Amino acid sequence: MVITGFKAGKRKSDPFTVELSTGDTFQLDAELIVRFQLKKGMELNADFRQRLEHEQAVLSARRRLVRYLSARRKTQKEAEEYLRKLGFGDGAIAAAIQGAEELGLINDENYASAYRRTQERIAGKGYRAIEHELIARGVAPSVASRAVADATSPEYQLQLASQLAEKRRRALATLDPMKARQRLSNFLLRRGFDAEVVSAIVRKFYEDSEND
Repeated sequence: MVITGFKAGKRKSDPFTVELSTGDTFQLDAELIVRFQLKKGMELNADFRQRLEHEQAVLSARRRLVRYLSARRKTQKEAEEYLRKLGFGDGAIAAAIQGAEELGLINDENYASAYRRTQERIAGKGYRAIEHELIARGVAPSVASRAVADATSPEYQLQLASQLAEKRRRALATLDPMKARQRLSNFLLRRGFDAEVVSAIVRKFYEDSEND
């Protein structure tokens, strides 16, 4: 097959349509036309055309992924699912992910650490909830475990959970003490704190109140 022409897209950012002597066409970015020194009258075999189409898919996937990642950090799994929904094949996805990792746009270790800090600061979540959420987002269990490793000690949990419980207790002030204790306990457990830590905080808060 021979290249018979190049037809520009409607917009400058659109790929060119490569026209072939067989009557067939395929899309190719200007960057690739220059890189492979394509020109009218040049012969293409099936393998070379397949390579060009693969390179186009990789280039398109990388561009879409960079835009996707520029707004917010994502895990590798989330990035893969995004590209798959757009219809990209496994080869293009793998190449795009590798490129994003080399640029530092995807790093599950950094993502996990940042996610933990945010969830502790904004939502007051304990390590169990954070670890579970990280794994659900596609972070490897070992990576998720390392991200919360220094938050598992009772001392750390007590400090974080006490601050959260103090705010919550004020909202429960009008309830019967027994109901308030139960609700506070359930609230802290849902936030991912260990049962022993929750029991200690609830006991301390309500025993202190009863002794006042």
